[in-house]
Amino acid sequence: RSGFLRVDVQDRKWNDFYEKVLNLGTGTIFDPLIGADVDRGIVTNSNDLSRKYRAAIVQAGYRVSPRLELAANYTWSTLKGNTLAETQNAGPIADIGDNYYPEVVGYPRHNPVGYLAQDQRHKVRAWAAYDLPSPIGRFNISVLERFDSGTPFSAVGTVDPVGWGVADPGYLNAGLSSAGGYNYYFSDRGAFRWDNVTATDLGLNFSLPISRGSFFAQGDIVNVLNEHAQVAGNTTVRTAFNSSRMAPFNPFTDTPKQCPQGNTAAQCRALGANWQKGDNFGKATGVTNYQLPRTYRLSLGFKF
Repeated sequence: RSGFLRVDVQDRKWNDFYEKVLNLGTGTIFDPLIGADVDRGIVTNSNDLSRKYRAAIVQAGYRVSPRLELAANYTWSTLKGNTLAETQNAGPIADIGDNYYPEVVGYPRHNPVGYLAQDQRHKVRAWAAYDLPSPIGRFNISVLERFDSGTPFSAVGTVDPVGWGVADPGYLNAGLSSAGGYNYYFSDRGAFRWDNVTATDLGLNFSLPISRGSFFAQGDIVNVLNEHAQVAGNTTVRTAFNSSRMAPFNPFTDTPKQCPQGNTAAQCRALGANWQKGDNFGKATGVTNYQLPRTYRLSLGFKF
C-alpha cells in the first residue's frame, strides 16, 4: 500500500521503410530544368533497411511517511539498424539502401547495421521529495539524481568510387556531380561513445491556496555540482576526397589503410594511407558539446 514496482519490456521492429531505388532498371528521364537526361529514381517501400529497439523499463516508488516519498526509473535499451526512418524537421524520410547505384555504392561499408546515434544503454532517474506544511503555505523540497550513458558515434568519411576506379556500368549521374561523394564507415557503426552524463538537481516548490486557486513559486538548481561531461564533438575523417595527404582506394575490393591520428601529411603519404582521424576527432568544438552547466531557474504563477 505504500509503494509499487513495475517492469515493462519493449521489442520494436520497423518495416516497409521509404527507400530510394535507382538502378539500371529504373532508366532515365528528361529533366527540363537542366535540359538533359538524368538517372531516374523512385521511392518505394522496402525491408532492405533495418531498425530494431529493445528495452526493459523498471519503475519503483515508496512513500516512507506522509511527507517523504522516494522513487526511481531505470531504462536499459539498445537501438540498432542502418536508417533513421524519420527526422525531427522532415518527418519520414526516404533512405538509401542496397538499390541505389548498387554497382557504385553497394559496398558493405556504405551503410552498415550497428548502433544508431540515439542508442543509449542506461538511463536512470532517482528522486526524493519532502512536503513541509507551514503557516504561510506548503513547501516541497526535492532532489533528483540523473544518469545517462553516452551515445555512439562513428568514424565515417567521404569516398569517390567512380573517381577511384570503380567501373560505372552506364549511369548518367553516378559520380560526384550529383551525389557529392558517398559515406564509408571506417569503424563499426557506433564504435565510439561520448561521455556518460551524471547530474544532481535540487528543487524547491511553494504553493499558497487563495480562494479557488493557488499562487506558486518554483525554484530549481540544475546540475548543482556543475559536472561537465562531453556529449558531442568533432567527427572529421580525412580521405582522398578532402585531403591531399590520403591515397584513394576501391571501396569494394580494398581494405583502407589508416594513418595514425596526429601523423603529419608527409608521414601519411609515406605510409600510403587511405584515411585518418582528424586532429580534433572526438574532441569538443564548443560549449554546446558539453552537458548543461549549473543553471538556476525560477517560475512564478497562479493556478485556478
